[in-house]
Amino acid sequence: MRKAYKIGRTEYGNKKIRGPERRVIYVDGIDHETFEKGVDMDLSHWAGNRTPKGYKADTSTECCFKYLEKNGPQGYAYSANNHLDVDGLLSIFVMHDPCHALLHKDLLIAMAEAGDFNKWGSESAMLRTHALISYMEALKEQGLRVRYEMAIDFLYTLLQAQYAPPVIAHQQQDMLYQQKKWIEEGLITRTLLHDHLVAYEAPLEQEGLSLSQDIAPFNATLTSHHSLHGWVLNIQDFQRLKLIIYTSARTTFYELWVPSYAWADTLTLWRPPFLKLLSDGLKVDRQGLLHYLQQHAHHWGHKIIKAAPQAYPSLQLVGRANPRPFPVVMRAQKKMR
Repeated sequence: MRKAYKIGRTEYGNKKIRGPERRVIYVDGIDHETFEKGVDMDLSHWAGNRTPKGYKADTSTECCFKYLEKNGPQGYAYSANNHLDVDGLLSIFVMHDPCHALLHKDLLIAMAEAGDFNKWGSESAMLRTHALISYMEALKEQGLRVRYEMAIDFLYTLLQAQYAPPVIAHQQQDMLYQQKKWIEEGLITRTLLHDHLVAYEAPLEQEGLSLSQDIAPFNATLTSHHSLHGWVLNIQDFQRLKLIIYTSARTTFYELWVPSYAWADTLTLWRPPFLKLLSDGLKVDRQGLLHYLQQHAHHWGHKIIKAAPQAYPSLQLVGRANPRPFPVVMRAQKKMR
């Protein structure tokens, strides 16, 4: 049994299309203007969500699975979403075709984590996530409803056991394996500083490395000219702050990256003590951040403080509010004499 879904305000904002069951389940985000308190339900990990405690999870996709496991595909007129990304699409898919989705529960949750949090997963989940992101990018000129319909159809193909990921998905994964190899071979050095803090030293001018300081956008196809990618850093350090140290002949740059899930209202994952999750993004306690580095960053902590770091007062997943893209929360530089 497949359930209806509505995409965007022009569809789910119309009360007349609710039908006799009336309840709308908003997945991976909520529209406060159309949400009917006491009738509708939120299944989301976005900050400020109204997800009932029993359905909370790290990703919105898993929130939806928790709902289905307790209630089955009953009790709602349709599900609704207002944007297209991996977790949003998969959440709609779970509520749209529960029986089919439940057959692939572990894979869909792993894909949601890879898409929203850059969490490293199985080869199958990673390649399918790359393929899905590339497919959605190719639809960007289409309207939201058309993109959703085509992406939902694509998911049925993607979830087949014999599915063969396209060349671009393998190319994306090969880029990540290349960065993983640089770390394993010591071209990029990794130093564990504390239970939840790790340092990566990345030379920008070393032969054999193709690195920049350009951080890959959220849910986007990778290029060979990006910085270290969150997927690679999260192989060993998913629940850690990352101190990224870019070195060149003239300048050393220090950046502190928060965990790639920090923007979301997660249930089980560690959270930095100097971050506060608000409905409009992350609030950063600058003094708390600097104190944390002084305590745990060893000799780098002193160098960073001496370099007068710029700690950003707030942080958002997307948009232009951040001086540097998410997940950068602090930046400093030291010029060589």
